[in-house]
Amino acid sequence: MAHIEGAADHHICMDNNAAYLAEAKARWGSASVEESDRRMRSWSDEKKRFFLDRGEHVVGEIAAHMHEGVDAEPVRKALDDYLEHLNHFFDCTPDIFVGLGRLYSEDERFAVYFRRFHPELPGFLRLAMAAFGHRQSKPGPAAGEPPSC
Repeated sequence: MAHIEGAADHHICMDNNAAYLAEAKARWGSASVEESDRRMRSWSDEKKRFFLDRGEHVVGEIAAHMHEGVDAEPVRKALDDYLEHLNHFFDCTPDIFVGLGRLYSEDERFAVYFRRFHPELPGFLRLAMAAFGHRQSKPGPAAGEPPSC
């Protein structure tokens, strides 16, 4: 996988590190990791930079509005943007999104990155991504049916 440098000396480690690749494949499956790798390798350096900058911007938006709570419209909008952003790298289902929120909070390698934006952001992401993911996975009313009360 490509090694991509983010802002402020933060490195998103997606390099050819055998231990990282083995962990990623064990966690998410070989096919998913290889597909993500294929997508990223197809990008120009400019496109990689665009996605890094976009990710930083969206995470910054979440941090800027976290004081409003997990259900606040600006937070939900930023989480929707973040889900869209992640889908450029891999197919992110609501269940995966919820799991990433836990990972960002529980795995210190990720938590360090998110604390750059706000010291409490990893924990907030766990809650907000869970609420958002669960809302996304709830089926809505069938066409022509009124919503339930």
